[in-house]
Amino acid sequence: MTVDLGGAALPSENAFRLIMAIAAGAAVVALAIAAFLPRHTAEGAAEPAPVLAANRA
Repeated sequence: MTVDLGGAALPSENAFRLIMAIAAGAAVVALAIAAFLPRHTAEGAAEPAPVLAANRA
């Protein structure tokens, strides 16, 4: 998947497309794995109280 240009081997357009497709697939797999990671919460920690606009100074 290279093109010879002036004696130098350069990647072809199809090679760039293939690498981009592989990278996009890896990103989707990483997103799927990250979606199933459990969130870390401290034991016994209460939910934080909401901040009301009227309480701001």
